[in-house]
Amino acid sequence: MVRYLLQRLGLVLVTCLFISALTFVIIRLLPGDFVDAYIANLTASGISV
Repeated sequence: MVRYLLQRLGLVLVTCLFISALTFVIIRLLPGDFVDAYIANLTASGISV
């Protein structure tokens, strides 16, 4: 039983690390940041910044 719990805990940790790394890579691949995108949306809709 202890072995099963340790195995499941290990899988949870590996899964969390993988998801965190994948999210980090996806966010870093996007050009600019949130503020740049927000300003671009405002400018495109005709609102002066």
